[in-house]
Amino acid sequence: MNLSTAERWVRRAGGLGASLFILMVYQGLYQASRQAAGRTVGQTPVLVRQPFSWRLLPISAASFGVLYALWRPIRLPLPAPARAIALALGGAFYLAGLGLMAWGRWQLGDMYNLSTSTGAQLFAGHRLVTAGPFAWVRHPMYLGGILAEVGALHTVMIGDTSFDMVMAGAAGVDALGVAWGYHTPVELVAAGARAVAQRFDEVPALLEEAEA
Repeated sequence: MNLSTAERWVRRAGGLGASLFILMVYQGLYQASRQAAGRTVGQTPVLVRQPFSWRLLPISAASFGVLYALWRPIRLPLPAPARAIALALGGAFYLAGLGLMAWGRWQLGDMYNLSTSTGAQLFAGHRLVTAGPFAWVRHPMYLGGILAEVGALHTVMIGDTSFDMVMAGAAGVDALGVAWGYHTPVELVAAGARAVAQRFDEVPALLEEAEA
């Protein structure tokens, strides 16, 4: 099997895995919609309160469609050995992250529901899940998502928060910051960003420098 074929199969496996995880999420939301609502914690937006609003499904589908339409691959002219290493490391990070996300979703079981950074809707019989990955990591699904992002970027992490930079450092990969997000460039550099792009068109050049 040549390298191009291997890359194609890894992309297909990654797409299939992501699709299966999305189905797990929707199945969990359907399950959540059939449970009695309990109290809310923090400032919980109406869309994530019980009973579950099925308006979220077309909204999320439209969001995925917009992201897909706007997505543009960044081609890096890497020699074959570097491509093979990037493929192996990227695939390992991506699949490990996706597996951690799926494990966290499965472990939550019927306690899975939507939440935000400001609040959550609890069920009437809500219980705290501390088994599985939750025994080791507070937010295993978030960590899994970051690992998958790192893998999808072929070992270069691009983010707009200091948390992205810290997680990239913990994973042993380069981190690039973007100045139009949540944290300031100073905070991103302090957290470990190799460089910070002030504009989107600066990203390809910074990626080439990171791969040099």
